[in-house]
Amino acid sequence: MATSVTVRVPATSANLGPGFDCLGLALDVWATIRLDRSGRVGNNDAMASMALTAARRVFLQCGRDAPAELNATYEGDIPIARGLGASAVARVGGALAANEMAGGTLGREALLPLVTELEGHADNVTPALFGGLQVSVVDDDRVLHVGVPLPADLRAVLFVPELRMPTK
Repeated sequence: MATSVTVRVPATSANLGPGFDCLGLALDVWATIRLDRSGRVGNNDAMASMALTAARRVFLQCGRDAPAELNATYEGDIPIARGLGASAVARVGGALAANEMAGGTLGREALLPLVTELEGHADNVTPALFGGLQVSVVDDDRVLHVGVPLPADLRAVLFVPELRMPTK
């Protein structure tokens, strides 16, 4: 088992136009989530905790125990509590890193329902996992999604508030 895995996950914007809880877009703003077996406490408690929770769930889904000394670190340019999907990014990052650490047995489609359950909705999870513009819906236990083609020259302009605005 690898002792350290680092992944990059894009910020997302969801609830675009009429696409409430079903439409999300990956942005060119990134966070790095690192899992290691150092036993240290992560640098951002809330984001690291979300990444660790997702990581432990992935280990369970892979039929393995999470290492007792598992640690997560979250770093990047995604502002927290500003509507850019930071919680989904942390959870997706923890899941991707744990899957790789556990041997990479699960594909992204298998990780999708797990992370969606932790996050509560798929609108930020699907673009963080698959990139681009994603339309998603939860149907019973399944999370369905489809990528929507975008023009290559499309650019997003972000206006990020200075104060935190938790979306939950």
